[in-house]
Amino acid sequence: MTRRNTAFVVCAWTIATIVATTADAPSALRAVFVVPFVLACPGFGWSARFVGAERDLGDLAMFVVATSLAAAMIVGEFLALSERWSPTAGLFALAATSFGGVAAFFNGELRRLRSRRGPADARAARPVDV
Repeated sequence: MTRRNTAFVVCAWTIATIVATTADAPSALRAVFVVPFVLACPGFGWSARFVGAERDLGDLAMFVVATSLAAAMIVGEFLALSERWSPTAGLFALAATSFGGVAAFFNGELRRLRSRRGPADARAARPVDV
């Protein structure tokens, strides 16, 4: 799976999880979406940015699960310590973490593409022989 495909899968799975949770779907259906989302999506969002192209599948799986669980733990701890516990708020915070990773990936892609072309001002600033 390429990095760009990973980003689209993360976005699609995040949106599907939000829809399944906010639409009051049956508990079994919500569990099918939420458990894999919590275990993988926040980490997958950031994996494209931090794990190189020559990544090993084991390294990728370790990074994805560790990052996702760390994000879930931080969000849960923040909600509990602020005495504002809400599963929906936790879901939206993890969704924001996933989208943040995808946005960081696409921001890096845009920078890389711009650096290949070179700035447009550099072409216009060349001296002209008279």
